[in-house]
Amino acid sequence: MSVFKRAVLSATMAVGLAVSASTSVFAAEYNWKFQSFWAGGSTNQKAFERFAENVEKMSGGRIDIEVHSGGSIVPPGEMLDAVKAGILTGMNGTGAYFVGKDPGLPW
Repeated sequence: MSVFKRAVLSATMAVGLAVSASTSVFAAEYNWKFQSFWAGGSTNQKAFERFAENVEKMSGGRIDIEVHSGGSIVPPGEMLDAVKAGILTGMNGTGAYFVGKDPGLPW
């Protein structure tokens, strides 16, 4: 292999490594899946979507919250159980709907 071909091959490999390393820098460190009680397009859902966007911006892209509207993954009344089971990372709403499910909830 000629010196020129080796130099081109080395440069190509270096660029490939640099690109693959840089894409991992921009990937979110935390990917969370949240469901809310709110219907898609509702005022509360839009506010929660803005919250998730703000978290991503303020964390420099380290935290990405995937927002789902009410009932899109599990029925709203089952969200607490879905978090416990690992189906959801979190939820947006109120604990008042889960009376008796968790002794730590004040209702």
